Amino acid sequence: MTEKIRGNTPSIYFRYYNGTSQDSRNAVKDAVTDFYRKVGENISFLLGTTIFVADEYGDIEGKAPLSSYIKKHGDTDNPYTHGCTIFPELNAGKKEIIIKTEEYQFPYNLFRKSLKPETIKQGVLHEIGHQFDNYFGTKNKRMLNRIKNIQISDNLTKMEKAHVEEYSRHKDLSDSKEFKEAWKKDVEALGKDKKKYEKFKSGWTTSYYSAQEIDITDGVSNEEIEQADKARSEIFAQLFGYAFGRDDGYRKEIIQTYPNTYKMVLTYINKYLGVDCNIGHAQLSFLY
Repeated sequence: MTEKIRGNTPSIYFRYYNGTSQDSRNAVKDAVTDFYRKVGENISFLLGTTIFVADEYGDIEGKAPLSSYIKKHGDTDNPYTHGCTIFPELNAGKKEIIIKTEEYQFPYNLFRKSLKPETIKQGVLHEIGHQFDNYFGTKNKRMLNRIKNIQISDNLTKMEKAHVEEYSRHKDLSDSKEFKEAWKKDVEALGKDKKKYEKFKSGWTTSYYSAQEIDITDGVSNEEIEQADKARSEIFAQLFGYAFGRDDGYRKEIIQTYPNTYKMVLTYINKYLGVDCNIGHAQLSFLY
């Protein structure tokens, strides 16, 4: 089943697969509709996107590279998240977001099949955050030219993988100097607080945002900042969702751990989408 919002072309399209509950479908569409309501015409960066909604990654059908790749590798590559996306440059120019609605966190999956609606909504905004991060980032033309004919697949050569990795580190808002500086402050503070760090990295969801690629207990070097490209990108997307009021149950804990990073995300949202996310969020007063 396919739906869309916005009457004109391009629109945002929703493709639902058999087995997804009506509550899950509503959660996805409501999250996007609410986002549209808040940003208005500034949603243009997301227009033309297809959002696939399925219980399992294996249910996904699509001709674009991302759909084919995630069908096979989604559970391995995305064990902690409730969806995935990739920048269009590696997806034949197509904008796609895939949302997985099946509950898989023990022991909750023993009692219900689908994720809670609010968890799904945060997952949707997380993936939109990735698209926002990529769209408004500064692209390196030389690096972009190197990957223009590359698409995500199992068959990339060693050189193609190197080109994609290099491009990925120099294309996003989360690759900017000011974002890296804010992220470094927060990560180093986390690494110095042994008790908090152990608790953070042992949590099911919080562990995903503990900069797993590098050792943060001895400070963070410039080289490590570059190595942690995925960690920077993931926390950017998660904080983007929280900025728009979504909450998967970890909002307060993660924002408190990344206060400087969160402020940078709020700054970018205000700059590019014209939205002041501080308005109406008095519950975040503990940050200031």
